[in-house]
This record gives sequence, C-alpha cells and structure tokens, in this order.
Amino acid sequence: MPMINGLETTKILRSNGVEVPIIAVTAFEKDQIAEDIYKIGFNDILVKPFNSNDLYQIIFQYTK
Repeated sequence: MPMINGLETTKILRSNGVEVPIIAVTAFEKDQIAEDIYKIGFNDILVKPFNSNDLYQIIFQYTK
C-alpha cells in the first residue's frame, strides 16, 4: 500500500474497536514475525507463496 502498510492499518482498526478477523499475508517466515503480528491484533498469518486450500481453511475457520 502506498501510504500505510497492513501493520499500521491493523493497529488503527483495532484501536477503533474493529473486531473483524484480519489475516496477515506475508513473504516473511512465520517464526520471524508471529509474535509481533499477533501482538498488533492480527488473527492469523498466511505465508506466500501459499496454497489456495490454506487460504480457504483460514477463511472457513473465522467464518463458521
């Protein structure tokens, strides 16, 4: 995103009480960023490149 990244966007959403599930889609290794991602308020992490089935499983997990 040109003006703001997903981390900052999530911080703003969470600080305004938005509780919708937020999934981080990243090229970083999950072990490298998991602690920070969850602390900010993301619900889950999907590492690129990813299998579409992994995406569907995560979406299903948060929409049932």
